Amino acid sequence: MITILLPVKNVENIIGECLASITWADEVLLVDGNSTDKTLEIAASYSNVRVIQHPSKDIRVIVSEAESLARNPWVFWLCADEIVTPELGKEIMERCAAAPNEVSGFWVPTRDILFGVEWGAGAPWPRIWRKGRAKFEFKHMHEMPVIHGEMPMLTHFYWHVNNPNIRTLVPKLLRYEYTDAQSATDDACARINTSFWYQLGRFCYYAVRGYWPNRRLGFPATAYALGLAFGQLLRHLLLAEELRIRKGLTKRDTHGWG
Repeated sequence: MITILLPVKNVENIIGECLASITWADEVLLVDGNSTDKTLEIAASYSNVRVIQHPSKDIRVIVSEAESLARNPWVFWLCADEIVTPELGKEIMERCAAAPNEVSGFWVPTRDILFGVEWGAGAPWPRIWRKGRAKFEFKHMHEMPVIHGEMPMLTHFYWHVNNPNIRTLVPKLLRYEYTDAQSATDDACARINTSFWYQLGRFCYYAVRGYWPNRRLGFPATAYALGLAFGQLLRHLLLAEELRIRKGLTKRDTHGWG
C-alpha cells in the first residue's frame, strides 16, 4: 500500500524513535548518505526497512530519484527528526486504501518541538502522494513537491522534532541559503537592498515578529527569533555576494564550501 521514503545520514541519536513510529508501513525505504555511525545498525533491527545508498546531499534529488524504487503505489516522505503518531499511521492506511483515483495525495498536519519545547501546531505539508504524481521545481533547497490533483487534509499529525539547539540550526541555514543563492538569477541577486540600515531594520523586524508571539517560552523563543532573523539576513547577504562573485569582484570559496 505505502512506502515511506526516509533520507538519512548519521542520525543514530534519533532514528530509532522515528523507525519505531512507522512499523505499520509496508516498506520503509531508508536512503542513506554513507552514514559512518550506528544508523544502519539500528535500522537493521526493523523488518520493514530496506536500505539503499544515495550520494547526493540535496534532499530533493534524493526523494525524486528514490521514489522509482518504492515497491508500493503510495509514497510518504518522512525525515529522521519526525515521529508519526499511531493515530496518523492508522489514518494514512485507511485513507490511501479508500482514495479514488482523482486524489493524488494528502496534506499532513504537524506539531513542532523546537529547542526542546512544544510549539503547538506547525504548518501542514504535502508529504503523501501517489507514486509518479509529485515533482520538485528545484527553485529552493527547502521546497515541497508540486502535486497535481485533489489533495485532502488528513486529521491527525506527526511530530517534527526540529532544531534542538543552535548548533543544529546554524549549519542548516548556511547550507540552505548558500545553495539557493547559487541557483538564483542575476535579477534576483540584484534586487537585494544592501544598505546597512535596511538590513538592520529587516533583521529587527523578523526578530520581533518571531519572538513576541512566543515570548512565554523564554530562551527557546529568543533562540528561535534571532535564528529566524539571522536566516533572513544570511539569505540577503549571500544573494548580494553571489552577484559580486559572478562579476569577478571576489572569489567563490577558499575554505572548502564549494
